[in-house]
Amino acid sequence: MEIRNDSNKSIIVLTIIAVCTMIVTLVGATFAYLANDVQNEVKANLDINTSSSESDVFLLNAGDALSIYADESNFYKNAGNIATLSDSSVTLSTSRKEKVTFKYNILLSTTYNNFEYTKGSNAELALILYKEDYTNNCKTSGVCVNNKYEIVNVDKNSCNGTYTFIDNIVDNNKCYKVIATKDITNANTTNQISLMTNEEITAQNGSNTINYKVKLTFINYEHEQNANLNKRFNGILSFNRVN
Repeated sequence: MEIRNDSNKSIIVLTIIAVCTMIVTLVGATFAYLANDVQNEVKANLDINTSSSESDVFLLNAGDALSIYADESNFYKNAGNIATLSDSSVTLSTSRKEKVTFKYNILLSTTYNNFEYTKGSNAELALILYKEDYTNNCKTSGVCVNNKYEIVNVDKNSCNGTYTFIDNIVDNNKCYKVIATKDITNANTTNQISLMTNEEITAQNGSNTINYKVKLTFINYEHEQNANLNKRFNGILSFNRVN
């Protein structure tokens, strides 16, 4: 009887070990699957950085891919410009009681572009970058740009006729101010285009988020632009931490 009891105990112990091993294996496999799934999602438009202290998390959300296509349905005389808008954000979270500051650059990565100039060097495909702002002059301010979509230092009244005025955006009672403009007509897949450098975000014992909007516009000049019919641009914002 004693030997039998010892045998039964051994069987029970071995059974428990086998069950535990199976549970660990299943949990491990599930975790690996989920981790792989999250990692694949991160590659799409997110980048997560942790500092060496492991108390800071830096989340970069590049937003939806930027895409614009000109064809007969949206590109013709008096049709106006073709535009698309995408949201992006940067979030810094920390458990530290002292203020933490991260710096980062904002760039444009082009995956495909076959637009071209049809009238000198006037910008035909332009990008505008907006940043959430908390001042009260959102509706009364903006920027003037020349034909190359370079910001010029003139007031709104002097902008009309000679330059193009670009308004800020108000969305859900939030103000987004223009902080950068670029002519990307000849953007290529080899070189990233710098939009902003050394942007800063700070946080202290909590999290802070800075929101951005990026607008892509194909400009209809109402002159002969058939060379850009059935042309396409694809790209995405890219954030690069620098400290």
